[in-house]
Amino acid sequence: MQEKLPVAGCLYVIMKERKKYMGTKIVYNHKAIEKKWREKWEETPVNPRNGKDGNKKPKYYCLDMFPYPSGNGLHVGHWRGYVISDVWSRYKLQQGYYIVHPMGWDAFGLPAENYAIKMGVHPAKSTEANITNIKRQINDIAALYDWDMEVNTTDPEFYKWTQWIFVKMFKEGLAYEKEFPINWCPSCKTGLANEEVVNGKCERCGADVTKKNLRQWMLRITKYADRLLNDLDKLDWPEKVKKMQADWIGKSYGAEVDFPVEGRDEKITVYTTRPDTLHGATFMVLAPEHELAASLATPETKEAVEKYIYDASMKSNVDRMQDKEKTGVFTGSYAINPLNGKKTPIWLSDYVLADYGTGAIMCVPAHDDRDFEFATKFNIPIIQVIAKDGKEIENMTEAYTEAAGTMINSGDWNGMESSVLKKEAPHIIEKMGIGRATVNYKLRDWVFSRQRYWGEPIPIVHCPKCGNVIMLHVSGSEYPQGAINSTSNSIEGATYIEDPRFVVQYAEHECQESLLSKIVSYCDKEYTASEAIHPCSVEQCTHDCKNQRSDSSCNCISCLEEVHYHHINGRRTYNCSNLVNCYGCRYLNKFVSEFSYALRVRDIIKKFSQFRVISIGCGPAPDLMALELFRYENGLTTSLQYRGFD
Repeated sequence: MQEKLPVAGCLYVIMKERKKYMGTKIVYNHKAIEKKWREKWEETPVNPRNGKDGNKKPKYYCLDMFPYPSGNGLHVGHWRGYVISDVWSRYKLQQGYYIVHPMGWDAFGLPAENYAIKMGVHPAKSTEANITNIKRQINDIAALYDWDMEVNTTDPEFYKWTQWIFVKMFKEGLAYEKEFPINWCPSCKTGLANEEVVNGKCERCGADVTKKNLRQWMLRITKYADRLLNDLDKLDWPEKVKKMQADWIGKSYGAEVDFPVEGRDEKITVYTTRPDTLHGATFMVLAPEHELAASLATPETKEAVEKYIYDASMKSNVDRMQDKEKTGVFTGSYAINPLNGKKTPIWLSDYVLADYGTGAIMCVPAHDDRDFEFATKFNIPIIQVIAKDGKEIENMTEAYTEAAGTMINSGDWNGMESSVLKKEAPHIIEKMGIGRATVNYKLRDWVFSRQRYWGEPIPIVHCPKCGNVIMLHVSGSEYPQGAINSTSNSIEGATYIEDPRFVVQYAEHECQESLLSKIVSYCDKEYTASEAIHPCSVEQCTHDCKNQRSDSSCNCISCLEEVHYHHINGRRTYNCSNLVNCYGCRYLNKFVSEFSYALRVRDIIKKFSQFRVISIGCGPAPDLMALELFRYENGLTTSLQYRGFD
């Protein structure tokens, strides 16, 4: 029987063995170990769809926010977020789930565009390079992602489906256009979000940012305001969080009241939650961006009004709401209080925002702190219409803002309880024909579009004759099951354009004729100014371009081939009817990325050694960028020539 060593003996043996390895440095080669296991995981994936029994495992969906590939690599903040989802995914993996953990790239937008400008390359090139590097970094840290589910928002095969969703929303009235004041950089010629304005200047170029009314695509989020509000009761959230959400949605009951403008046909509509105080409205204030703001100025106030509008355009909405001191300017015009016929001076002030309510408010200084401050500063009358116990306050030093009281100085409403009148007044006003009961929300519709090149094309073109025309290059067989009833050229009855080139085929016949006449006229001018004067410089050319148009009676129809296309391999006969097959025409003044989309779905540029584009009503930069992108994507050496005219 072997004798057991006491504890002290065990320690002796351990110390003896340790002594043998004293001085030996053991190096942990993490690179070799990581390489070994990466290769092992590639051979034997750790996240198979089926279990050891061959049956499909239950799925667990885990989603990260997709990064912007707007820099040349990840930073620690990215992985700080991703490590949490990675740990959780591996935890669920150990529980027997197949982990659906996609990764993708939010690759459109200003960050990617800014980075490309900074690096002096096309955003398609910089985005592609950044994605390659970031993907390598993610693989280096062995994060558990499904790369077969990779998403890139700049891929037409991806965004054609978001375009399809947009068209569905457009048909349902959820996507619409509206004149809307936005932050505008005059240097970059693009709209900016509030976050992209730093101290009143463009984050990209440092230019002073102004406000500009532009026709924008909007998403009608307000249609879902009640559902968002009511469904808060279904959430297991803290009450204070649900209250915060409810306040953000901001449902309120009140009335829209129409104030006629003195001496004019227009009316100014205001929204108020206190229609019971209408007799106490001694002035009104419009947002500087209001459509009537500039026109209401009289000759005496014109200069001051224009200056105020400009100064307000240089402030962000955040700055305007945070300014403690109220500023304003009197327009010189008056509105008529529809309830009592009194003249009401019309002011402009930047604390009123054009995108909330109607962009105009009636001001009752006796019962609103902000209105009281404004009236006191500019010496505007203050009329009390609600009084505690019916007793009027002499020499008011602050607004009376209590919710209850008796109506005074209010004509037929005198003696009524204000809380009761508040509920009845909207219906009284509606019966009188001077307004209507209204429900309003602080929640606002979302500005969806930007005047920017590197962005997803909106699949709508704007024809001056036909209006908005849907352009969507998705065949019937590609639609999700149940999306359409057939594979014919219709999307549930909507106009469907099978051939979305930026040529005149998308428009009605009169539009085609109008555009063709412009093209023909332009070709004549182009020839007269160039080829008729200078001899042809193309090698091995057998045509004498200098003398080709000696007969001034010739027109584009008869000479187009000889002058414009005789250098192209494979001679063809042209006339003005099929001229559009050789000229890509963009008949728009905005949403320029649509031209990129048109070029992608049509291969017309690949047919020629030269490609000429005419832009009607806009400058050259967007078109040239779109064409350069197309050349880069397809590895083309096609010669590009640009002409633009209004």
